[in-house]
Amino acid sequence: MDHAAGSRLTVEREHAGEHAVLVSLAGRLDPGTVHQLTRAVMRQLLYDTVDPPVRLDLSDVVHCDPDSLHVLHGAVAVLEALGIDFTITHLSTTLHTAIDTAGLTAHLPLPRQPPPAGR
Repeated sequence: MDHAAGSRLTVEREHAGEHAVLVSLAGRLDPGTVHQLTRAVMRQLLYDTVDPPVRLDLSDVVHCDPDSLHVLHGAVAVLEALGIDFTITHLSTTLHTAIDTAGLTAHLPLPRQPPPAGR
């Protein structure tokens, strides 16, 4: 998959414990990587008879384009409207700060953990 320079997207299925789609993004979060992330998740869900939950790890995001957060919010809203259990499991400090600044903390399915140290 062709990604924006400096970004790496990994999608896999977990069968031990919870049957889930695990997605990890490292590097840059921008509208292009959100689009790639959404397409990759939809491909995983396309042929599934049961909609597995989707778990997104953003702990290795080092740069966040402000517009990408609104694109991510829209993508999450679509997945949730389709009945997909979607949760962001981990955030980098950079991303946590950007989400706070954008006022999207209450609008994204964020991890239930204290903010990262160093904020």
